[in-house]
Amino acid sequence: MSVTVQLLASPLRGLVDNRPELELPFMTGETVAALLERLFRAYPTFRPETMDEAGELLYEYQIWHEGEMVRGEGFRRILKDGDTLAFLLPIAGGSCTSSCTGWYSGGPRMKVILRNQGKEIEVTGRRRVRELLTELGVLPETVLVIRGRELLTIDEVVRENDVIELRPVISGGRA
Repeated sequence: MSVTVQLLASPLRGLVDNRPELELPFMTGETVAALLERLFRAYPTFRPETMDEAGELLYEYQIWHEGEMVRGEGFRRILKDGDTLAFLLPIAGGSCTSSCTGWYSGGPRMKVILRNQGKEIEVTGRRRVRELLTELGVLPETVLVIRGRELLTIDEVVRENDVIELRPVISGGRA
């Protein structure tokens, strides 16, 4: 029984022996905040890298729990066995470095076109759009997710052999 902490923010990996994820024992009734405290006790250099003096998450980082960004009251969420927390270091408009293709190996691949960056990457595995965006460090509200001529919601499932396009959302203009 465990909770996975994914370190999708590469700078944090150096604080935990260069591991991309950690498995922490599951504790019944534990909140996101309590799990983070255990993480900070196990890896003391992790706290000053991610939190300010007031105990607030630094603006550079995001924490996601099961595909939803954790903010404010979200740190009081009760964890379940098998849950995943992910630390992200997003870049405006979403980002993905060349290492994204290394996250997955083998099997049929899904092509993801990052229109605003002029990049194409390949990933494997069936997942919800929300999970795909989290893995890529892309905020859902910053992109339109398109498969063929279909606009997808964050709860829809994408599969191997799909071609997914991420187009930036542009807003502005006059009222």
